[in-house]
Amino acid sequence: MDEAEIELLCIGNALVDVFAPSTVKELDSLGITEPVQHVAPEKIQEILLAFPGAFSSAGGGSANTAKVAAGLGVSTIFVGSVGDDRLGQFYETELVAAGTAFRLFRSVLPTGICVMFQLPGGKTRIAASPGAALELKREHIDDELIRKTKVVVLDGFILHREDLTRYILDRANQYGTVVALDVGSAEIAEERAAEIIRYSREYPLILFMNEAETRAFYTGGAAKNNAADEEDDTGNNREIHRIYRFLRKLTTDELFPIIVVKQGSRGSTVFAGGAVHRNAIPAIIPKDSTGAGDAFCAAFLAAWLRGKSLAECSGLGNRIARETLRVNGANIDRKKLAHIAKTRL
Repeated sequence: MDEAEIELLCIGNALVDVFAPSTVKELDSLGITEPVQHVAPEKIQEILLAFPGAFSSAGGGSANTAKVAAGLGVSTIFVGSVGDDRLGQFYETELVAAGTAFRLFRSVLPTGICVMFQLPGGKTRIAASPGAALELKREHIDDELIRKTKVVVLDGFILHREDLTRYILDRANQYGTVVALDVGSAEIAEERAAEIIRYSREYPLILFMNEAETRAFYTGGAAKNNAADEEDDTGNNREIHRIYRFLRKLTTDELFPIIVVKQGSRGSTVFAGGAVHRNAIPAIIPKDSTGAGDAFCAAFLAAWLRGKSLAECSGLGNRIARETLRVNGANIDRKKLAHIAKTRL
């Protein structure tokens, strides 16, 4: 790829996603008892031995976004850190197959792994060992790459490294590059709410959150300082109204920030310029929801880069997210992505 033509520069944790059908009894016997559990590299290898037929894919939020965006014809580069090991090579091979360029930095630590255990009834448990993924550093981020890029996509887990986040945001702002941030978890949304609000006021930001993250973001960033609203409104529906008022206030400027709330089977809502854009979709029973939010971001940004309206952006995001629900991870067939891009972009 000619790096003068970069549309999306995706920066984040490089994790090999593993999808394994399992049972509560089996996971309890392995010591995987929490909804999300961090484990040592040795433990994750022990777990993988118990699931020899599990499906694996190059993952992590930003990498998933890069893969789907590339399938939609967007020029992308993924930047992350992997181990100098077999899984690191597997990760690189997967990115090549997805059609995205990359800059992978090799660490002495093992390549990060995230195992999604698919339980009966649609529930999941997750065991993660991030390993080399956390070794991504400031010196790995090329200023010139940011300068040549239209949109930098940040994995929300990068927010835990404030110096790295600030460095990327400052460089993007310096070069007139838009930043898209997918918050990634409700814990991050609440813990980092004040920080995210500050970034939204200082930088050209497109913020993606799901509904749980949006509620947590409101709790961390507004509810504590919004006593009058809380006295006036009670009940679940009125809580949603308070949250929506809060998001509208954050997005009253003409251009940025743009806040996109991903609502799963109910579609999405976009807040921008003081207005609200709602886009509903029919419900679908998912095979696996991992990567659906990342695919939504990829499609939304692909449409935004092509000058589509916010309604069209969220509409395409919903369409591509639905396709992701039919497969494990963000591994939509590239021919299908190309066809959708031809008809919608």
